[in-house]
Parts: sequence; structure tokens; C-alpha cells
Amino acid sequence: MKKLLPVAAVLAAPILFSQSVSAESMFSQHKSNNFNEEFLFNWGVTQIDNDLGDIDVQAAALDYTYYFGDFKADKGMPYNLGVFIAPRSTVTTGFYYADAGFGSDHDWSGVSGTYVADNGFTISADYSHFDESYGGGIGYYFKEAQKVSAYFREDIASLGYQGYFRLDGERGAYLDAAYTDDEFNDSFRVDARYYLNRQFHVGAGYTSVFNGLIDDHNIFSLSAQYWLNGNAALSVGTSHSDDDVDTSTYFANLTIRIRY
Repeated sequence: MKKLLPVAAVLAAPILFSQSVSAESMFSQHKSNNFNEEFLFNWGVTQIDNDLGDIDVQAAALDYTYYFGDFKADKGMPYNLGVFIAPRSTVTTGFYYADAGFGSDHDWSGVSGTYVADNGFTISADYSHFDESYGGGIGYYFKEAQKVSAYFREDIASLGYQGYFRLDGERGAYLDAAYTDDEFNDSFRVDARYYLNRQFHVGAGYTSVFNGLIDDHNIFSLSAQYWLNGNAALSVGTSHSDDDVDTSTYFANLTIRIRY
């Protein structure tokens, strides 16, 4: 598969819907904490171990996003889910770099845009210079912080669900699930996170790969992330696959975010 890593491909396809559900009313209880521009820098290292050998990958990404409209936030909102819980239309451009050693370094750029309608529907599109490919899809917030979506990119089609559930205080739970069909195989993925507060969460994931050119296998993962005042975050995690070469990965990632 020639697609690679940190480009955030978001949903797209221009449709008009009735104003049966108002996004403004869905998020009206949030207080204003406005920003319109964001710079996001990510740097990470990943170690991949399997029966064929070890690979160390270093990757970096710099994204600039412009947000339209006002941001409606509250004090209990997780630092890394604010834009999902209180969505706005956006335009993003980014530059990316990855080096797996052996002269296999790559750099590329991408651009994406998302329109969030007042009735809770989203339409968006993206382009990656890495493989000169386009993607797009649609989504719908059927209630606050509950979204279903469809995404398409060349030989890839995906159906997904995302949801955040408030518990008490700053505690909450997040669920992200998707079924994907591409030219190589089908897969089903589910990721769950538990937020102890708006800064810290732990997560677990499961992916099943089947009906493809490669043997069926399962991937299990664990992760954690901690935000410092919403401006910087450290993420760590590991995963293991029961594929033919018994692949395990370990990663650490640093995120710096500037908003104004």
C-alpha cells in the first residue's frame, strides 16, 4: 500500500440538507474560548520488530489550520477532542517527512478542507502530494459528539463512527470504529480511550485484517497521551500483530500546538 502516515484525510462530498438539526443548538451550552488559527507540530519515533529484522522510523509533521466561525468550548472538554466535540469548518495544509533508514526517506505535502453545516452534516476533500491522490467523504453529527461518516480514496472505501461520552467532572470515554475495503484487503478497527481528565487518557485498540492478498491477522494496541496546558503533549504506545512474521511496534510522539 503506498499511502503513508500522518496526513489527516478528512471527509467530503457536496450535498445540501434541511435544517432539521441545528449544530448551533447542539453545542450552545459551550462557552466561548475562541481561536481561528493553529500550528501543529508532531515528531515521533517508531520501532518495528519482527522475524525479518528491526526497523526504526522517524517522522515529523507540520500542519497549519484555519478555523471558520467561533469555537464553543467548556472547561471539561479534552484537549485533543475539542474540534471534534465542537466542530467548525476548516482548511488545512501540511508538510511531512518520514525516514525508515536504508535511504528510504520521503517528504511530501498535503491539503484538506472540511465544511460543517448548521444541520450537523460535514463535507470535505483532501489531496496528498505523496502519491498524488485525492480523497473525500461525508459525515453527520446525529447528536453532540456522535458522528457517522463515509470516506473514499481511489481504491479505498471506509465507513466509520466516532463518539465521545461524558461521564462526571472531566472524565469521559471515546470510541472510534471503522470498516475499510481497499485493493489489498478488508479490515475492521475499533479504538477506545478513557479520559481521566481533559489532559490524560489511556487507550486500547483492535484491528482485524481479512479477505485480502495477505493472510488474515489481528493487531492489538495500547496507548497513552498526556497534554500540558493544551499546548504540548507526549504520546506513547505499543502494538502487536499475530501475522506470519510476528510484528511488534513501539512508538513515542511529541506534539506542540499553537493557537491564536
